Amino acid sequence: MIKTTNLNKSVLFLGLAFLSMLVPVVLVMLVLNTAADILTPIIHSIKSILSKENIHNISFISPPVLILKLAILCSSLYLIFVAYSVASAIFTYSSYEIAARNFAYKKQDLTNVIFKAISWNLYRIRYILRPPAVILLVALMLVIFSILLFNSILTLAGISIGIITFTSSFTALGILFCFIFSMVISVQRAFTTVFGFDCAVSEPDLPNNTIKERSERLAFILPFNFNIHLLNLLSIFVISAQFFGAILFPGFINQENFPLIIMIIILDIVFLLGLGYLRTSLYLDSLLHKHKKIMLKTKLYSTYT
Repeated sequence: MIKTTNLNKSVLFLGLAFLSMLVPVVLVMLVLNTAADILTPIIHSIKSILSKENIHNISFISPPVLILKLAILCSSLYLIFVAYSVASAIFTYSSYEIAARNFAYKKQDLTNVIFKAISWNLYRIRYILRPPAVILLVALMLVIFSILLFNSILTLAGISIGIITFTSSFTALGILFCFIFSMVISVQRAFTTVFGFDCAVSEPDLPNNTIKERSERLAFILPFNFNIHLLNLLSIFVISAQFFGAILFPGFINQENFPLIIMIIILDIVFLLGLGYLRTSLYLDSLLHKHKKIMLKTKLYSTYT
């Protein structure tokens, strides 16, 4: 009877997770249309300039309309983020119960799990994007600094153009190198925090920094864990290709292709949910492996002392 009840709860949670993932479908369509409306005039303008067509045909979005569309885009992206976090939390909560059913574990309140999942995802995004964001901020400050001191730079250029050229080239190459290095750091952080979500769901009372440190210790503890990193990269590549493809070819988004678009989004959702279950299973296996290693070290230490 207990097993049947747990199974019914698991099925209910899986159903709620899937329904929660269907909510972003409308938001995704809104994001694609809005992004296409913003980027299409820019792309056409760039093509016109490169092909040396009549520049009078170049059209721009009026500032009020652009601000409104950017607000809609940012709001929709945030709602997608929240919906995905909630759905992932519910699904991971159920997946963890299934994967850990043969082990002793503390059952958590689902409400706390959901809020912790959103908090952890925000923390992880900031943690991953911080290095390139800092470099881009420095680059922006240098550009603003150059604009403000444009007259002084021209004066120096008149005295010694070589020094200005060397300094500008050296600064640009330095910024480029730092940006590439920061992207490497971001990828490394994305890999090492892959199990943070499962840790946040299983132990929502832990601080985000502690969750990060635990995930870093477990990220590469098993050879099979490399598969989850490769699958994560594949999912990012596929979804990014779909997103930019829809923006670059806005004519694809129409009523005739609507069933196909919905099918693609649902397949993406199923793939992400399956990837989430695999990640949860690997997290539990990594946690058990780490525990066995600690117990073995403790046993060897007690034996030789």
